[in-house]
Amino acid sequence: MDAQSLLAGPRGRRLLFAIGHRLDQQVWNLGLIAAWAPDDVAARSAFCEAIATLVPAPARVISNVVERFELASLRESVDRAMYWQAPDDEDALLARPECIEALRTLATAVSAAPGAQWWESPCAAESQRIVAFDNPGRDKQESRWDFSERLANWSIRTIDDEASAPELAVPVTERISGPWWSIPNFTGLAVTTRELTRGGPIGLTLVEDGFGWTDAEATPVSVAPSARVLEIEGPEAWIGLVERFPLEVTRSRRHNWWRATGVDGRWFIPDWLAASTVFDGVHLTVAGYLATAGRALPVAGGHTVLANFNPDETYWLADMVRPNGSKEGWHRDREEEPWEHAANVP
Repeated sequence: MDAQSLLAGPRGRRLLFAIGHRLDQQVWNLGLIAAWAPDDVAARSAFCEAIATLVPAPARVISNVVERFELASLRESVDRAMYWQAPDDEDALLARPECIEALRTLATAVSAAPGAQWWESPCAAESQRIVAFDNPGRDKQESRWDFSERLANWSIRTIDDEASAPELAVPVTERISGPWWSIPNFTGLAVTTRELTRGGPIGLTLVEDGFGWTDAEATPVSVAPSARVLEIEGPEAWIGLVERFPLEVTRSRRHNWWRATGVDGRWFIPDWLAASTVFDGVHLTVAGYLATAGRALPVAGGHTVLANFNPDETYWLADMVRPNGSKEGWHRDREEEPWEHAANVP
């Protein structure tokens, strides 16, 4: 991972802002002022100067902040991902060229921090967990592992969504919404993340469009040694997946993704059913998420967006995972607090 990868995408830039204001509270204060007054050149200049002068702080100071506040900073970035509306004020501010340039030195320091090196690591097969939140309306994933049937149903539903969406003649500026994700969610497929030595499974904390859950269960799983896992390490890998297995979703995603990216045109996501004939799982590295999520990326015939694919998640497209241990309970009193181990679940 290099500095440019962190600067290229809105989630990477928001991570840098999160780390920056933990180094200096003034970054937070000036950032809010500049974000709320987008036409105030002086406010924006003051913010950029504050960001640019964070470094040279000693490398060990930045490394300590990355290690100590890693999950909190990542969560702040993930929490602000929105693909159904325009970017929020802070994301819009951080996308300005002068702000990107001001973030560059911090991006270089963060990308070199020892605590950030695992962000590029592939699926950690030996420590995968399935997280199930306290949501009575959801079925447990492990009871729905008929992979081929689930993917076939996803394909039918996605095609139906596309067919029933507004015609392309409808102006993109109309207040129309619909599906905004690019993953096979709401299918009951097994989705896993690794467990960290601190903070528990990543899938507890790094969740786009979360619902403020306070209770969860984590199930250890084993991964078959023969599993064929595609690694999404950055935009090129996501583009490659979409171009190899393209599924057009222009009508169903057009309005939301135009609001999120400012781009209008044809839109594509991976045909996950077709991809399952080649890959058993698709894993998104943390670095891949930071560089890719939320961007309108050019593909053959149009564009694609990586949306609602959380950092370090592996979507399992085939029967390659099995429960391998007792479920563990996790709890937090409020959404902003860290998760704590509660107890094993019968």
